[in-house]
Amino acid sequence: MSNLIQAMQEVNDLNRTHGVVQRGGKKYTEVFVRVEAFRKAFGTDLGIDTEICVDDGSRVVVRAQIVDK
Repeated sequence: MSNLIQAMQEVNDLNRTHGVVQRGGKKYTEVFVRVEAFRKAFGTDLGIDTEICVDDGSRVVVRAQIVDK
C-alpha cells in the first residue's frame, strides 16, 4: 500500500508544478504523468487496461482498470 501512497503523492506534487489548467481554473495531471508515476511505483508487475466507454463528439469517457499479470 505504501507504493500506492507514494505514487499518489508524486502525482499530487507534479499536479502543482506541471498540472494543466482546465476551464474553471482547476489543474489536471495529464495521463502520461500519472502513468509514469504508476510505473515508477509498481514497475511492470501490474498493468493498466483501458476501454473507451463514450466518444460522442462532445465528450470522451474512458474506463481504466489496474490488473495483475
